[in-house]
Amino acid sequence: GHFVKGETYDLFRDYERHQIADKRDRNEKIVRKNTCVIPYSKQSSMTCVAFSADGNLLVSGSSDGFIEIWDYDQGKLLKDGHIVAYQANDELLIHGENDAVRALAFSRDSQLMASGGDGGSVKIWKVYDGVNSVTFADAHCMSITSLAFNKNGTQILTASIDKKIKIFGLKSRRILKEFDGHDAFVNQAMYVNHGVSVISCASDGCIKIWDTKTTDCIHSIERIHCMQPQLQQQQKQLQGVASGGGLTQYLTQQYGGDGGGEPEMQGKKPPATVSIKAMLCNPMTKKSREEEVYVILDHCSAIYLLQVKTGKLLRKIESAKLNKHLSTKQDEDRYFADMILSAYGQFVYVLTEPDHVLYCFDVLKNANHAKKSGKQKKKSDLLSHAIKIHDDNVTCIAHHPHRNIVATISNDRKLKIWRP
Repeated sequence: GHFVKGETYDLFRDYERHQIADKRDRNEKIVRKNTCVIPYSKQSSMTCVAFSADGNLLVSGSSDGFIEIWDYDQGKLLKDGHIVAYQANDELLIHGENDAVRALAFSRDSQLMASGGDGGSVKIWKVYDGVNSVTFADAHCMSITSLAFNKNGTQILTASIDKKIKIFGLKSRRILKEFDGHDAFVNQAMYVNHGVSVISCASDGCIKIWDTKTTDCIHSIERIHCMQPQLQQQQKQLQGVASGGGLTQYLTQQYGGDGGGEPEMQGKKPPATVSIKAMLCNPMTKKSREEEVYVILDHCSAIYLLQVKTGKLLRKIESAKLNKHLSTKQDEDRYFADMILSAYGQFVYVLTEPDHVLYCFDVLKNANHAKKSGKQKKKSDLLSHAIKIHDDNVTCIAHHPHRNIVATISNDRKLKIWRP
């Protein structure tokens, strides 16, 4: 490669970074074992956790505003002077004094990290140097819920419980775009379609897809739990045509009627509005033009796969085993709280509260069985594993970008590392 004039390079530190980043797991495996527990101080608690895009760093934010970087193999603070010299000198990053860190995000090259606070501020860090390069003190008037860098790391996308979504320029140090349309807390926002669009979800039950350039809302998807997957809908239309009731069947499915109705959720009728808890891009389609997003919502035991371009529901992932288990627990209000995906997208992990259980769905199970046997067998249940991961409410979960490693934090003041 070429050196940039005026830039300085630490060849030894860069070598150390690349040695770590080269560790990749070629085959995806379900994480099953807790291999490391890092206890946290009683004076504060961890509020969020994230892996860097290169996989070198595991970073946590805390309720007292401190940001710490962990050696997830050794189970202790990272103090390698070749990687993060400031922590080796017992210096820590701080978002703000007693300003709880609510969100963390990394640029694609992992050189920049963003932190979002309880008070609505956003800070950009040169994470390997420990330098706060840009601060947006009043990015939002209320707590930050999510952060995302654009593809080249020149802009930061922010979401907040103030119902706003914004884009800030790191060079201009000012707001560039604002997306306004949600009626409740915005839980997450991220770039899709190679940065051409932004997708957001909120506690108002809406998923919105925005044009990044014009800030116009392209699609507004409400009551996703009442939508019918596109493939299933097409199959029913064909069946209806074959039975002579094609037009009636089609109108019923498209606009409602006696043949449709709302699905039951954990044995109950769904509420009129559900909160969209989390979204994640499907790694299998991230580089394609037909990008897909996984969605989870509260009071529902299904995972929804949405096509970004059309706003259509492609797939609804459910487990008969999980539904049966939840139906026996109707005295307790269980809900999907968070979600992570394995590096290449074979496994979808969903956290349920208040039982602190991490469920793993193998979304390729039926396809792999058919491929091996050469025959289309009866579809098997996609739920492949379940494990209780903490003894108190889990506040955040994160999956390593290219290894079979999961990090979890909880109100029990523990950071846990999980492996196959």
